[in-house]
Amino acid sequence: MQRSHYVRGVLLAAAASLPLASAVVAHASTDSAGDPGSSVFVQTNGPTGNAIAVYDRHADGTLTWEATHATGGNGGRAAGSNSDPLASQGSLVYDAHSSLLLAVNAGSNSISVFGVHGESLDLRQTLPSGGAFPVSLAVHGDAVYVLNAGSAANVSGFRIADGRLHPLRDDIRTLGLNETNPPQFLASPAQVGFTPTGRQLIVTGKTNNFIDVFAVRGDDRLAGSLVQTPDGSVPFAFTFSPSNQLELVNAAGNLAQSDVHHDGAVTPDGAPVANGQAASCWIATARDFAYVANTGSNDVSVYHVSDSGTVTLVNATAASGVSGAIDETTAGGGRFLYVQVGLGSSVNAYAVHWDGTLSLIQTVAVPEAPARRESPPPEPARHVRWGRAVRPRPWRLQGPPGHQGWSWSGASRAPSRGRRSGQRRRPAISNSMARWLTRWRGRVSPGRPGASGSDRAIL
Repeated sequence: MQRSHYVRGVLLAAAASLPLASAVVAHASTDSAGDPGSSVFVQTNGPTGNAIAVYDRHADGTLTWEATHATGGNGGRAAGSNSDPLASQGSLVYDAHSSLLLAVNAGSNSISVFGVHGESLDLRQTLPSGGAFPVSLAVHGDAVYVLNAGSAANVSGFRIADGRLHPLRDDIRTLGLNETNPPQFLASPAQVGFTPTGRQLIVTGKTNNFIDVFAVRGDDRLAGSLVQTPDGSVPFAFTFSPSNQLELVNAAGNLAQSDVHHDGAVTPDGAPVANGQAASCWIATARDFAYVANTGSNDVSVYHVSDSGTVTLVNATAASGVSGAIDETTAGGGRFLYVQVGLGSSVNAYAVHWDGTLSLIQTVAVPEAPARRESPPPEPARHVRWGRAVRPRPWRLQGPPGHQGWSWSGASRAPSRGRRSGQRRRPAISNSMARWLTRWRGRVSPGRPGASGSDRAIL
């Protein structure tokens, strides 16, 4: 029986039966013996049960599958999509300082929040995204924004507190689009992301040919009206250079650098640098190099970005034969590049050499998503008011391994370990100490989209 896997959307015609596989993230950690380790996370985007596949990343960059964790939601597919069902960048985001992994569930209009402990994941929340068909996430400080691409497309704000996400009251901003649900893959917005300072939020519009910029207030809410800059090159994915310039991939087949001004205006900084390839849509950086995935020509281009911001095409086909190349991520301090094979339900691992050239070291399959387990009941609405999260006690999975029931659990109370009759309960830390520890650990440092202090990466 042929496997059926999604691979997070892109720009091509639809087919009747397509593979699945969604986004990838890599991270570094340290085990209990003090030895360094790392993991790569891949989102499956399964339509009947989204999941996160966890891989152990070895010192040579090769991967070994460890486990698969259900998100409690469903994946989705944009209308007309082929190699990337979500037609976006940033659907899976890891933040090192809060140790949270965030994933979108486009088919059930929700977000999943995992706590990350080395190679282990624990599902903490599955909550509404604030709109239809979520496709991209952005994190800066305690602020999180999700891009909902379906129906009346919008961006919706959340705040990280106590190791969980909490909706920001009255912080949903529409983009002036009237999409279907699921949206058409070429017409839906592509990515949401913060500027390096965190004071502006950017959204790209693909064939709507716009770059939207929102101002971000000190309380993490969006201020005033958006500033829209026309861009006729089909703006898709972006990141920021070390000199804080916007590096924007256009599906027309080029990489353009621009300046984002304080008033929200976006102005080009030189002419776009073409690569001659088809459907350039994703970007990842490693040291002084930017890698652009071209899903229409099944390859990856490499550019050099100097300290002054000058962009030079190094090799238009640094990696070829990547069937429907989509999401990318880097790891190992820029020594490895992982590219999702959109039409093959797999991930290619490459060694990145000093001159930016790539060597294929492995291709690993993305396993089937597990059957969807029972989800926790929908959580009551929670909002952040006066800087404090107001929420009820969370649902937690209780009982020994294999137990499928959900029941109330206090915020600092650990799941039951299946104690024998008469066995004494282990002492628990106080609620105040739990809150202090969470605040101490749950901070997210500023940085460019996708960057973090650890070596986890996402595709």
